[in-house]
Amino acid sequence: MATTGTGEGVMARATDLSLRHLLVVGGTLAEWAELSEERWAQRLSVLGELCQRLGVPWLTIRAYEEGADQPVRPNPVRRYRVGACEVIADPSPDGRRRFSPRPWGASTPMTR
Repeated sequence: MATTGTGEGVMARATDLSLRHLLVVGGTLAEWAELSEERWAQRLSVLGELCQRLGVPWLTIRAYEEGADQPVRPNPVRRYRVGACEVIADPSPDGRRRFSPRPWGASTPMTR
């Protein structure tokens, strides 16, 4: 499906695009914790709507780094569906930690 250049009222089909997943990285965990649930919902809705209009079916948002300041409250994983776009805000700045609790940079080799 072609676009009009303005994007108004026209949605590209995901099968017509090579972009299937968009990753946005920004902020520290402390900055993430400062946002209210209402602001998170608004932010994820706007970004999800943009991806929906572009035909991108999957959007992931991650923190850039842990940062020096401790978050004032825990950052949960947030999942939203905006039309045909799945939106995930995952506060894990280091994806390796999702696969192994082993401290990265440790001198002991991982055997399993």
